[in-house]
Amino acid sequence: MIRIKIIAECGVNYNSIEEAKEMIKRSKEVGCWASKFQLFTPEVAPNLPEHLYLSFDHARELFEYGKSIEHVVFFTPMYIEAIDFLETIDIEYYKVRYNDRWNPFLLSKIIKTNKPYFVSYSYEELRDHADLYIRQYEFEHMWPLFCVPKYPASFEDYKHLITYGYSDHCPDLKLLEFAKFHNALWFEKHVKLEGTKPLENEWSVGFSELEEIL
Repeated sequence: MIRIKIIAECGVNYNSIEEAKEMIKRSKEVGCWASKFQLFTPEVAPNLPEHLYLSFDHARELFEYGKSIEHVVFFTPMYIEAIDFLETIDIEYYKVRYNDRWNPFLLSKIIKTNKPYFVSYSYEELRDHADLYIRQYEFEHMWPLFCVPKYPASFEDYKHLITYGYSDHCPDLKLLEFAKFHNALWFEKHVKLEGTKPLENEWSVGFSELEEIL
């Protein structure tokens, strides 16, 4: 029986590098397969708190911390230079966000690394091109995730498509139960530390809540 692998989307849900490390630690403790962060610039994502624009040194620090506790840490690069940097630390996986799913410059750069990568796609894209995505999944190491670009979304937005993987923006864990029941392989979920109310609070769950279902 295939066990679903949970990607803990740490996103912008931390207030310091130490909190980000604590999220990595908690992700491993509750049974997540990996923790994921985002690399962006003020041009790509303006008006965010300064600490969320991860420097390459801080990104390396998070990656190395994950290695030190034997937990996968990877990133969503939102600009080309971020991919160049991630290759220098020998990142194992990439994630392409929904808004970049058809970005030819970013995608071609990631494909050339020959690393496995996840991409968030819409319902219509997965429904109409299922055969294409299955072939890519089997032979090219591209793993599609069904994403509803609503913040927050609801289980009703997702439940009409059974697929390999999901990028979940719901405020609860109903979709994870659904994905497990239908033998999905991958599940990306926004997480937060208990007692915090981060920027993505409305569509994030605490680690204790996630641990119960895992």
